[in-house]
Amino acid sequence: RDNSSGGVGGGIYSFDGSLVVRDSHIISNTAVNGGGGLQLYLGYGEIERTRVQGNQVTSGLGQGGGLQTRYAPVTLLDSTFEGNSANRGGGLYATRSMSLTNVALVANQAFDTGGGLFGTDDSPAGDQQAYNLTNVTLSANRADRGSAIFVTGTPGEALLRLRNSTIYQNIGTGFASSQHAVSLYNHAEIGNTVIANNDGNVQCFVDEGVSVTSYGGNLSSQSIGTSPTPQDDTSCGFTAGSDIINVDYFANILATL
Repeated sequence: RDNSSGGVGGGIYSFDGSLVVRDSHIISNTAVNGGGGLQLYLGYGEIERTRVQGNQVTSGLGQGGGLQTRYAPVTLLDSTFEGNSANRGGGLYATRSMSLTNVALVANQAFDTGGGLFGTDDSPAGDQQAYNLTNVTLSANRADRGSAIFVTGTPGEALLRLRNSTIYQNIGTGFASSQHAVSLYNHAEIGNTVIANNDGNVQCFVDEGVSVTSYGGNLSSQSIGTSPTPQDDTSCGFTAGSDIINVDYFANILATL
């Protein structure tokens, strides 16, 4: 707590090892270049039942306010990342596969892209990385683009998988035309997920040539600040018969009670 680094890993820095963090609090740490709370470089990481809160990266090009991984896959379980900040990846910044289960990404801020999560791929060609989010809540995160999630990298080399998750009331801070809660420059598979009432013209941006596979049970709905009439939003590629689009999120919840 309250540690600082002139480089990376304000709270914890792990190099080419196996880092396991359980039942911990990583709070109010600062790094200049990356990983305000933690940085993992090479190796592997597991974080469980841990709160990562109020950490920041101060450089204008810094990454991963809560956690930055470089060449290191990581698993996150039953944890919260709240109120962290960086230029990219306010909560999380990952360059290799990342698995999140029962995780909350809340009120993190990226001054550029990826308020909650920024995922990219720096692995050798043909080595696909995956960002697997199951029972994850992303809410009140902020960024110019991808206020909740921003996934990029070589097309086909990274994949976002969303299952049983909620992306709700995240806030775009850039130009209106670039405000999306989920920005996809790589492929995605989405099922039983709500993307609703996020601030922006549409809920998702899907780059040309990028595919979104819907496994059904998804819901998308109007942005905050709009009229009660749902806006026409098919931006997330929800096309399965059991998907629900252009509805009032709250009205739909009440209708199912």
